[in-house]
Amino acid sequence: MKTLWIQGSWGPRADHPADCAGALIDVMAALRELHPAYASLYRPRRRGRDPRTPMPEDVAGIKAAIEAGVIRNDTDRAIMEGAGFSTAWNDDTRRFDQASVSVDCGSINLGNGVTAVVPPEIGDQGGTATAVEGVLSAIASGFAPAWAGVYDPSDQRSIDSFYRKIPIVGWMLFLPSPLPLVPATATRIERWDSGTLYVTTEDWFNPDDRSHVEAALRLEHELTAAGVLHPG
Repeated sequence: MKTLWIQGSWGPRADHPADCAGALIDVMAALRELHPAYASLYRPRRRGRDPRTPMPEDVAGIKAAIEAGVIRNDTDRAIMEGAGFSTAWNDDTRRFDQASVSVDCGSINLGNGVTAVVPPEIGDQGGTATAVEGVLSAIASGFAPAWAGVYDPSDQRSIDSFYRKIPIVGWMLFLPSPLPLVPATATRIERWDSGTLYVTTEDWFNPDDRSHVEAALRLEHELTAAGVLHPG
């Protein structure tokens, strides 16, 4: 199995740090139930000799960590009004293919979002889609994003979506409201309490497999034509 990115994004939203903390606590509780890889996350260390700071498991602790991550100006470190907050947690291995969660929230000027790295062993646990869907569902339920998707970091389209926070269709896509139509191009559609899941292939998505990429592009075109997906 391969490492995957799951990203959820929403536009400017004046969430208070306490709201972000409550959502993150709920998401982390769900992720820890899915796999122990998320049970021991830490604040990223600037230097290897710095002490490890484990991720708090209470709202007050998470809220304090989010408030400490207020966005500042790079030049004079002054707080940038309306830019929001950022917090990140990983498994302390300093490897980009291992479990991690990061959140940008509370910005009224910029986009907000949440990203979870899904390490290979989580995919191994669920065969193909099951465990990955669990991570996506947790993010969709906790943060109420405008969209969320499952992406392969070796796919250039996925990299563009990740850094620009624009929705594309990769392996799976979540949208928060039901469609007025059922896309003919989706391999599977699931109705969740929080919205709708679209799956392009039941196999592990492979960006080197032309049939997988074409399936994703067909679904993306159909959703865009229906007016429910707005790629940048």
